[in-house]
Amino acid sequence: MGWVDFDRFATRVTRPGSRGIGELVLRWRGCGWNSGEDVFQSFVLIVVSILLSTVGQFVLKTGAKQLGEVGVEAAGQAWQIGWMAATNPWIVAGLGCYGLGAVTWIMVLTRVPLSWAYPILALNQVLILAVAWLFLGEQVNALRWSGVLLIIAGVFLVSRS
Repeated sequence: MGWVDFDRFATRVTRPGSRGIGELVLRWRGCGWNSGEDVFQSFVLIVVSILLSTVGQFVLKTGAKQLGEVGVEAAGQAWQIGWMAATNPWIVAGLGCYGLGAVTWIMVLTRVPLSWAYPILALNQVLILAVAWLFLGEQVNALRWSGVLLIIAGVFLVSRS
């Protein structure tokens, strides 16, 4: 049934009050009522969480570049550096993206099994690598691209299990 093995995570039941016309819904173990459409919506929420995380990383990196390199010797200036970061609009926006991503992820966790959803988050690393290469001009060698292909294969396998 689709690309998710629903039988592993769910029980097929008829929703009370469905007029008994064979309305099929899925009930995730311990998570309440969810239909196939809800599973799709959960997948969309995972993608939104991934995109927010990726944008957050890009924006944080942009703000960090404005701060300049901060070495270990700057530990004595932690308050000053913290203030500079807290007043940098790029860093604030990046943290905002993380906050929204966390809220989205919590929504995901209320809907689907963690063991299914969490491995899909590995796509964060794929997108962040692509963004760093495309927009930040970072060098990405063949070994890293090979690793990305392995991550994609792993996410595919987990989503099929």
